[in-house]
Amino acid sequence: MKLILAAGLTATTLILGTGPALAAPYDWHETPTGLKGFIPYALDSGGGALWTVGALDGENFEPVAARWDGKSWQNTPQPIKVGRFLAVSAQSAGTAWAVGSQQTPGDPSYQDRLLVERWNGKAWKVVPTPTFNDDESRELTALAVQGGQVWTAGLAQSSTFAYRYDGKKWVSVSDPVIARSGYIYDLAAISPTNVWAATFDGLLHYDGRHWQSAKLPGDTSNIVLSSLAVTTANDIWVVGHREDPEFRRRPLAYHYDGKSWTEVATPAEGAELRSVSLIDGQPVAVGETRAGGPYLLAMTAKGFARQPDPAGASNLFTSTTTEGRLWIGGIGDGSGSADSYVGFTKTG
Repeated sequence: MKLILAAGLTATTLILGTGPALAAPYDWHETPTGLKGFIPYALDSGGGALWTVGALDGENFEPVAARWDGKSWQNTPQPIKVGRFLAVSAQSAGTAWAVGSQQTPGDPSYQDRLLVERWNGKAWKVVPTPTFNDDESRELTALAVQGGQVWTAGLAQSSTFAYRYDGKKWVSVSDPVIARSGYIYDLAAISPTNVWAATFDGLLHYDGRHWQSAKLPGDTSNIVLSSLAVTTANDIWVVGHREDPEFRRRPLAYHYDGKSWTEVATPAEGAELRSVSLIDGQPVAVGETRAGGPYLLAMTAKGFARQPDPAGASNLFTSTTTEGRLWIGGIGDGSGSADSYVGFTKTG
């Protein structure tokens, strides 16, 4: 359906063109990973490949990258023993990237160090990361791959930062604007001069030289944006939450049409959105309720509407789409043998 603004409405209202709502409820199929203590922080698909990454939660975090072979999840050996992945980007069966943090066993400082790995079709290989002159703890939290270039962003003890990698060297794309963003949850790289960042302090845009705060409608003083989904440069979604005196946190969504951002209607209830993905161009967002349960929203003719909870899932962290399926990942609700939940659905 085409997104259109109706004349006479405020800038914070989005109206959809005529057409049916997305069918509901979804038919969910859980796909156990077989990994006890696994936390699936991220899912991504591309070029026919599907990955989930995160960590095993034990005495120390142990990084995990599991690949879907069409029937089950296959855990892949890791060159790093202590650490975790927070983001993954899949391009093909022979190429994927994952970022996060690592620790050196026996290091008395327990400092987190940057972790970047690349899948070459057979194994994960550690990629040298940017170097710093200080001894701050650091972690990479977001990742995007565009045109063979890798964009990543992360968190230090004193600020946030962003880098671009051309296959040979890392180039800093940090400046004072992104340094004070608090936390960078997601990146969307459309071109070297068109990059978006969803952050703890709102939405940022990079034009090839500088980061700037995006012009969003309404009160943006208490918003957190956590995930981006891009169809084209003129069709972008971002979701998160707004701090709210009644609900504590209320779901929040915006759409970009190439000229301006518009706030999209979401239910008035306590929840936060963690991830947004597109099915047939339409957004589906997932997250967590105020009580800590799963939360799903799908687009209808009147805006986002609540969807039934997938059985076995608790709070949800991540989502992606491939071959007509929506995949979601997060924590299990304790009803099964797994600590985590990863599953898919087909659109109705």
